[in-house]
Amino acid sequence: MSTERIDIGEDLLWRLYWDEELSLRAIARRLGVSPACVLRNMRLYDIPRRSARETAGGVTRLTVPVSELARLYHQEKLPLRLIGERLGCAGETVRMYLVRALIPRRRHGWCQHRTSAPRCPRCGLLVEEPGLCEICWEEERVNREKRSMEEVSA
Repeated sequence: MSTERIDIGEDLLWRLYWDEELSLRAIARRLGVSPACVLRNMRLYDIPRRSARETAGGVTRLTVPVSELARLYHQEKLPLRLIGERLGCAGETVRMYLVRALIPRRRHGWCQHRTSAPRCPRCGLLVEEPGLCEICWEEERVNREKRSMEEVSA
């Protein structure tokens, strides 16, 4: 493990943290260093941190449509962490979005990396258990109800 100190320029840190409003984690990812390195350099240059209220203000707003969030989570089966990376927030924030949007969570322990992940026979989407996905199942139920109503009226 290297003990070499990495120097990040003061102007660059100000621009990324205050002007672009990136988190320490996002800055670290962009520069290829650890968040601790970013924090250490911010302290070196006496760059003030945002308050918890300022930080939370940008995180609590849902920045994508609920349908997109549901698609990333249920259809693409992405983990919360990866969805968070796409949205520029933490996985725990994505979990909060799911709760607020009333999007049901996947079954605990379900793993997207199974080699034999089942797919919906109608549309081909990944499903947790063999059979129709929720969308196709609902369409099938509506069609059955229409057919039974037609039979009763005939």
